[in-house]
Amino acid sequence: MASARAPFVDDPTSRAHHTHDGGAEGVAAAVRSVLPALDPDDTALGVRQLSGGITNQLYLVTRRDGAPVWDGGDDASGGRCEGVIVRLFGQGTEAFVDRELENRVFARLSSLGLAPRFLGCFQNGRVEQFLPARALEPPEMGLTAPVDFVSMIATALAELHATPMPLEGGPALWTKLERFFDLADAVVFEDEDRQRRLRELDLPALRRTYEQLKARVCELAASPHMAWELVLTHNDMLSGNILWSEGWPRVRLIDYEYAGPSYRAYDMANHFCEHAGFSADFEAGFPGEDVRRRFLAAYLRGSGVEPAQADGGAAEGWEVALEHFVLLSHLFWGVWSLVQASLSSIDFDFLGYAELRKTGLRYHMRTLTRVHGVDAP
Repeated sequence: MASARAPFVDDPTSRAHHTHDGGAEGVAAAVRSVLPALDPDDTALGVRQLSGGITNQLYLVTRRDGAPVWDGGDDASGGRCEGVIVRLFGQGTEAFVDRELENRVFARLSSLGLAPRFLGCFQNGRVEQFLPARALEPPEMGLTAPVDFVSMIATALAELHATPMPLEGGPALWTKLERFFDLADAVVFEDEDRQRRLRELDLPALRRTYEQLKARVCELAASPHMAWELVLTHNDMLSGNILWSEGWPRVRLIDYEYAGPSYRAYDMANHFCEHAGFSADFEAGFPGEDVRRRFLAAYLRGSGVEPAQADGGAAEGWEVALEHFVLLSHLFWGVWSLVQASLSSIDFDFLGYAELRKTGLRYHMRTLTRVHGVDAP
């Protein structure tokens, strides 16, 4: 509920007329632009940069006196925030991230209790509730004991996919990936070694593989199988975007900047690829058939579908979809990473990660058996 004390809460259509840079002073100013009732004394807020984000810069802001940064105002639904996250959007990311859509999705999920509280936006970022939890590590995502993270994540994904949102413009997978390719075509590195590595990635060959996969997926998607249904998808379910705290009966998903309408099975396949983490050792890290089946059964239960319906021919339908989308996930993040290598100021080896995803693409094209008529780049 927006008020004079917090005029941008739950409102993704408005933003404070301020642009803020990093550093304690700029981050504190960002919070005050969204929550103007805060104490104007700069020393009242503690600011700490968080690690792990490779698209945005993230900061945790708390009050030094231990009071909540926002007490929920007139909101009776429990909007109290002991701390807040300030998300400064990454340099150049407006070229491929639809921030208006991201904020609408985030605010909608926040209102349903599926995301942290949406506190408001400023010109180059957002303020949101801090959840006192930790991000999972990649190996944990495949665990069923002592904590059944496989089922928790699958259930959270099913809840997200059930969220009613306008699904305009067709699958975001195609529009985003084609935007990445267009941006990547213009990338030139001054450094000779980086330019050589760019040539060796062979963008034209990657684009041909993409076009063949897209044509094949569009044929298969004419099937009425659940795997091909268009829903609201997260599209970035790496371990760092999955939060959990000891004793929680569920996980919480965060970071919706790549969310949009897409295929159910793409979200699942992309998540399976993220089990390998940033080391991208897919031979060692990609989940085996048992974990994938457990995940699918929990997802179907969370979607109100009998898991038995994933047996036999129905299970084969899921596997066909997942194998195609695993390859598209490699292309998505490989070409994205190449674009980021030319734009981002974040300390991460984006060019190296693009190379790892191409290696992963080739590995899965050798080992997956249900993809036909697609040439390896």
